[in-house]
Amino acid sequence: MLQLEARQIVPHVAVKAGQIGGEHPEKRRDQEQIAAWQRMAARMKPLGYQLSQKTRKRSEGAFAWIKVMGGMARTQLVGRWKIRQPFQMAAAAYNFVRLAKLLAT
Repeated sequence: MLQLEARQIVPHVAVKAGQIGGEHPEKRRDQEQIAAWQRMAARMKPLGYQLSQKTRKRSEGAFAWIKVMGGMARTQLVGRWKIRQPFQMAAAAYNFVRLAKLLAT
């Protein structure tokens, strides 16, 4: 996290709930890391961050479906151009599944 901040990149890293650094954070040696966690916890509060997490969950759900149900977890093919067609077919199938759910409501 510190390296990203040094390069002026805003990290989106999950922070556990509760007090950062345990009961006595002032006694720990990694004060820079604790400060970075506190900055990340502050970044999690705005509405923009919460919206980005929702869209992230939606897109990760699509890739999870494509890997598990679409059979793309372990391909028998080698090479990007050979993998592209089955991936696109699995993505199209996922779109049909989403469309069916949208039309059902």
